[in-house]
Amino acid sequence: MSIHRNYIKSSNFILISAGLGVINLSLIPGIFVNPPAITEGFFVLLLLVGLAFVIRKGISWIKYLLLAMILIGVIAIPAIIKNLSQNPAVGVINIIQTVFQVWALILLFKIPKEKA
Repeated sequence: MSIHRNYIKSSNFILISAGLGVINLSLIPGIFVNPPAITEGFFVLLLLVGLAFVIRKGISWIKYLLLAMILIGVIAIPAIIKNLSQNPAVGVINIIQTVFQVWALILLFKIPKEKA
């Protein structure tokens, strides 16, 4: 069984988003003196990398998990707007991460259903 190319592309977008998350962590002032924030950031990065790994395996139900995560992430829009005014680089990276994650989701939903 071959993995549809959209799984690979989607996985790559999620991995790029995780890479941008690493950059973002280094740009947040005072992050390295706040252990709970470091732990939260590390957990989110691990979650993204794990999600990318599962997507790359071609597991079809993962698109629903990603959809739920993105819908929950909509709650963070005010924080992203706040980041834009307080730390523009972090805010812009957050927006780019969101775009990559939404594009990954779109690619997953564009994969045709397998015929029996």
